[in-house]
Amino acid sequence: MCIRDSLEALARIAEDWSPPGVGTENLTIEERKNQDLYIKLEALVVRLMSTVCDSSIKDNYTVPTKSIFDPDFEETYVVKKRRLSKVQVDEMNQQMLENLAKGADTKLMNRSVSNYEPE
Repeated sequence: MCIRDSLEALARIAEDWSPPGVGTENLTIEERKNQDLYIKLEALVVRLMSTVCDSSIKDNYTVPTKSIFDPDFEETYVVKKRRLSKVQVDEMNQQMLENLAKGADTKLMNRSVSNYEPE
């Protein structure tokens, strides 16, 4: 199965299932069936992320309460990633290297600086 077939299968599942869109509640079956396919796909992806992924993924993922297609999305959606300055990222890298040089347990430092976006 190629990627095109996989995407088509996901689209068919979303179309048949017709999940309520992200941030919508109390829709009738008819209203759910009449939603655009991109809304159904978004809801399917959110559902898959919530049920299939393990906790290491879920810890860095915030379940959206608004659709990315909602005009107010940018103002209301909160991402768990923190925005750090370049200096802060460099300081965290330096501290991590120092801890490794001291023989710190690497399992305790599994949170990579790559989880943070420099400004």
